Amino acid sequence: MPRTQYEPAVFGDEFAKKLREWQTAEDQLAIWKEKEADLRREVCETLFDNKTGAFKVNLIDREVARVKATSKVNINMDRDGVKILTHLTPEEEACIDRRPTLKKGGLKDLPNDSKLRNYLTTSPGMPTLEVEWL
Repeated sequence: MPRTQYEPAVFGDEFAKKLREWQTAEDQLAIWKEKEADLRREVCETLFDNKTGAFKVNLIDREVARVKATSKVNINMDRDGVKILTHLTPEEEACIDRRPTLKKGGLKDLPNDSKLRNYLTTSPGMPTLEVEWL
């Protein structure tokens, strides 16, 4: 009969040690993920001055490195923006998947007075970062 969550299970000290070790690793993982994300943003902001796009640069300092990064911008539609979906121009319609999900490719071509722009919010996306030490 398989165990349920209410039945006691005895695995011994070795298993308890592994479980505690796993819990410590999981706790540290969250800390290191946040630290890595903060450092990645800082490096990309320093190197690429908050520009959007893909960049490569060779750094020559005390050490030599080839750095590749892609900066990103998140664009989302407010809930109220969904209400205007039946009143869009063909250009605006081309920017929308019907889930609704934004198709970002056409956004740059929309006129500044587009109704759709009133319902968009932007926030910094997570950049990618690769460093190759030479």
